[in-house]
Amino acid sequence: MKLTRLLENRRVSHSFRLRGINDRLKISAKALETTKTALINIYLKKANDCIGDVIIVDDKNPSRMDLSIAYCDKVIALDPGLAEGWHEKGKRLLGIEDFKGAIDCFNKVVTLNAEPDIKAEALYYIGRWGTDLYESITCFDAALVLTPNDTRLLYAMAQKLLQVECYDQAILFYGMAINVDEGIIRIASLIERGAILLLQNHYSEALLDFNRAIRLIETGRHSLTEDDVNYQDLPTFLSNALNNKILALLGLNRKDDALLCFNLLLNRSLSLFEDVVCAIGSINHE
Repeated sequence: MKLTRLLENRRVSHSFRLRGINDRLKISAKALETTKTALINIYLKKANDCIGDVIIVDDKNPSRMDLSIAYCDKVIALDPGLAEGWHEKGKRLLGIEDFKGAIDCFNKVVTLNAEPDIKAEALYYIGRWGTDLYESITCFDAALVLTPNDTRLLYAMAQKLLQVECYDQAILFYGMAINVDEGIIRIASLIERGAILLLQNHYSEALLDFNRAIRLIETGRHSLTEDDVNYQDLPTFLSNALNNKILALLGLNRKDDALLCFNLLLNRSLSLFEDVVCAIGSINHE
């Protein structure tokens, strides 16, 4: 009887000790997880601090990009299942034009439990830098399910559809990009959609697109800001729009209007080019 009681007391005592050890292990595991999360956030911040907001190769100090990639590798080593680490590394590999390595990273993001916007952007990059047109279209289609109003995706999809000669579908996606975007993508989409309509001999519809693009370009030339760096392309857009407008006018047998447009092309392109150069110069000076 005494032996039984003694064994029972030891069993209970042992059970309490095990419970205490388990509790301490849980606390330790939680502390380790907190530490890991803190380290990941630190490394991600350092990765961004190395290069700033724009992911480009800095010829004066290329080691900054290498250091940023190294911090991304630290994040991946701590948590290989964290999509953000692979995503950030992929963007930086794009910056040094390692497209294969970047696509490998973005493919990894797609397989992980990533946030919809991160997964959509990864799919965009795979489609944008991949070599297979139909695979790119598939990627863009999957990304648009996640972020249906992403103008960059709509525009990219339209361009790929144009490349595989799916003209009607390309026109559809250019139209969606035009309706959603309010900046440079709207201008580019109007010109490219108009060019397709021109090829299809829809001269009146094409002319409407080119005129609308020209009006937007004229508005854009007066609203250059530091954030609108793509507006340095306005002279090229204006030249394309006016050139195509001339073809649409000729298609409509409006030869006098086409001649006037040609003179306008010479005058406005030069004037706009000077405006853009001055605006960009003042931005760089500031």
